[in-house]
Amino acid sequence: MPNSVLWAVDLFGRVYTLSTAGQYWELCKDSQLEFKRVSATTQCCWGIACDNQVYVYVCASDVPIRCREEAYENQRWNPVGGFCEKLLLSDRWAWSDVSGLQHRPLDGVALPSPHWEWESDWYVDENFGGEPTEKGGWTYAIDFPATYTRDKKWNSCVRRRKWIRYRRYKSRDIWAKIPSKDDPKELPDPFNDLSVGGWEITEEPVGRLSVWAVSLQGKVRPAPLPAPVPHDPISVGPVLCIPWVLLLPGAPAPRPHACSWPFSPPSPLHADQCPASAQAHQCGLLKTDSEPPASSLLVPPSLQE
Repeated sequence: MPNSVLWAVDLFGRVYTLSTAGQYWELCKDSQLEFKRVSATTQCCWGIACDNQVYVYVCASDVPIRCREEAYENQRWNPVGGFCEKLLLSDRWAWSDVSGLQHRPLDGVALPSPHWEWESDWYVDENFGGEPTEKGGWTYAIDFPATYTRDKKWNSCVRRRKWIRYRRYKSRDIWAKIPSKDDPKELPDPFNDLSVGGWEITEEPVGRLSVWAVSLQGKVRPAPLPAPVPHDPISVGPVLCIPWVLLLPGAPAPRPHACSWPFSPPSPLHADQCPASAQAHQCGLLKTDSEPPASSLLVPPSLQE
């Protein structure tokens, strides 16, 4: 049976861990911060410090946490000089994402935070659909957007190739701050509680974790909902990732617009039977996909920032 770790916070805000392979509580290696609340998963622990900021602690491991950045170089055939970066006004950017709608030059792709470092330089992906391409990694099509092929044909008027670069998460065994994106036009709404879980969510990639945090002002701002929904503190189920909530008196029950807010009441209580309390924010995701290969882990938006 693999070892598991229990996380706890004492009255002085110090974080301790207790392993199933050990007998005593151990003080967290990075003990400079004082915390009010922690919620852990197998690979990491999320916490709210006394400054009401969210932090994440990723345990050291031999398996690296990597994230792949991609950019596409697009060219059109010119009767004078052949393929070049001089595109039509209706075409996509010369350097773009996979859709061609966002400008994405190689020198414009920066690290999202100081917790990341580049693992390698940019290189051309010479693999297309599981088969090698010609030297240079170009794939051809009649026009943008279209179905691309490895072979150049007489009517191939456009071409593109994919550039790849990996970045590695380096902040292991320390509390890394997750920057908030508060609206400067509104009053600060610091977090007061949080819960992490849900690694087998229906219609979600395997390994995606949902992190929910409770704010002091009592507003729910999940992306699918048009307005805040008052409710009590939440608890995220480890399997289905269903936030169990208690509505405030007179609060309308939210309707799920997407699987990112699967509302389910824990009991048939009416709204007027529930106590008043704070509300929740959905503050991010931790993603551990299967790409790149199994020798590495991938992390998502909230940890990347």
